[in-house]
Amino acid sequence: MSNSAVHDHIIIGAGIAGLSAAYHFAKDGHSVVVLEATDGKSGASFASTAEMNHDPDAKWEKVVERFGIEGAREVWELSDFAMEKLADFAHRPGEEHFGTERLPAHLFSYKDGDAGMLRGKYEFYKSIGANAEFTENGSALHESFKAVLTIRDEGATNNQMILKELAHGMRELGGEIHHHRRAVRIEESADAVRVETESGELVSGRSVLIATGDGRGLVPKDLLIGRIRTFVIAYEKHGMRDIFRDSLMWDTDEPFHYVRPFDHTRLWVGGEDADESAYDPKDEKEKYAALEDYSKNVLHVDDAYKRDGQWSGVFFPSDRGLPYIGEVPGSRIRLSLGFGGSGILTSFISGYLHAAWLRGELPEYRRLFAVGW
Repeated sequence: MSNSAVHDHIIIGAGIAGLSAAYHFAKDGHSVVVLEATDGKSGASFASTAEMNHDPDAKWEKVVERFGIEGAREVWELSDFAMEKLADFAHRPGEEHFGTERLPAHLFSYKDGDAGMLRGKYEFYKSIGANAEFTENGSALHESFKAVLTIRDEGATNNQMILKELAHGMRELGGEIHHHRRAVRIEESADAVRVETESGELVSGRSVLIATGDGRGLVPKDLLIGRIRTFVIAYEKHGMRDIFRDSLMWDTDEPFHYVRPFDHTRLWVGGEDADESAYDPKDEKEKYAALEDYSKNVLHVDDAYKRDGQWSGVFFPSDRGLPYIGEVPGSRIRLSLGFGGSGILTSFISGYLHAAWLRGELPEYRRLFAVGW
């Protein structure tokens, strides 16, 4: 079956990156169609814990090696800009609102020996403009904490509401989403591009943007993108202690753990990450047991916290330190890939950047995320 319409943009993937691009393209008057392999209720964006972090899961040493401290500072400042844009979108007039709450984030050690490493991170974050604090005695925050690096003005949001409202806003502007359309092949010609789906449908457009996980089988093979599975346990309790209700937390463990509130009555404890290529589903019981043990023995989550579900999801970090946001050189293909486990802000702003670049705006960010480096 062939789709006779020719769209300005075909977008593969209905996660936050794909829907952000669809929304911002449609807002600028472009015709868009989104092809999504699932029913839209799975994938990295849907399962994400939706932390609004300045740090886009970056390997900062690689960023500094290529762009210097000034480039790292630009990445940090872009996250501030992304927070503002996401808040504007969340509270746009006449639409259903959702929260974009600013919270402090604490990177903590609960074992001896990490103070020097955390102090080094603190000095780096200060050098790129972070509102950061450091203490070698974190017991005032939590009795298990030793050294703590605190970054102010991070935040949390509702990822599923972002997806819902991006889809709603894009449709209102004339865009389309076709679910259960897994893209398997892309053909380019001088003036068009065609995407073939698993069912044999052909969708035509003037460009295509790939924003689906690691894009296996669709993107250039030299793009290094990992596949990491993470695990989450949810607890529910009214009247949670302040540190759980009003902040985001990560530790320095290997594999690391992360803790975040949701609606001030639920606590999500995640981590125990595993490379997807080495992951065995039979290990799930062990992973959740480790999170339960961590919750009780490190966080001191007691029986007053009701166990309220568990899930796992795969995220896709870029090996080079920053995501791929831009055009494949000499091609009609654009990419929004490799956002990793902290990619809510970067995923959202990636769509804004693609649209801005078509308008000739914000060219200074191209070098940071360009596909070719």
